[in-house]
Amino acid sequence: MLRKPFDLGPIIAVCFARYLLMGGNNLKLLLVCLALFPLLYASQERPSDAPIPKQNEGDRFIGEWKLNTEKSSRVGIESETVKIETAGNEYRFEYDRGAENGTVLHWWFVTDMKGECVKHTEKNGQSMSSQSCVKRLDGNRFVDSTIFGKDEYEVSRDGRRMTLHRTLLHAKMTLVFDRVSTSN
Repeated sequence: MLRKPFDLGPIIAVCFARYLLMGGNNLKLLLVCLALFPLLYASQERPSDAPIPKQNEGDRFIGEWKLNTEKSSRVGIESETVKIETAGNEYRFEYDRGAENGTVLHWWFVTDMKGECVKHTEKNGQSMSSQSCVKRLDGNRFVDSTIFGKDEYEVSRDGRRMTLHRTLLHAKMTLVFDRVSTSN
């Protein structure tokens, strides 16, 4: 339950100042000052007692990933980069894909990774008809379910590779992404 803040800090400061000005001999004033501390704590605005989710802690899929075409199934994709970032309790996915036929797609979406479907948006801000329904399984795995199939992502033990097992209708394929190293 959120409580409306009431600033008792100045009142407590004045109380202790008076106590010190009186030479520190007034025990009643000291007890009154000390009694105000729990009230100060109780009056502060705090979130509810509900547990705070630790969904971002240890998410090894956060980062930038580049398609390794040599280790991936041939699916008509020449290049692809996936960036996954956190934004509070949400995740921002950004895709840059180049197809073998010359088509280039740039899109992004934001999700809480609890399975709700969200629309894709082109980088120019235009809404797309496609959507993603991403569910976080743990810090190494997540699934994106669509009407056409399912993408299952998993990060390797060493954190340098992310493998995507894609099932579209009845076809299965594997795409392998390497983590893009960041330099400071």
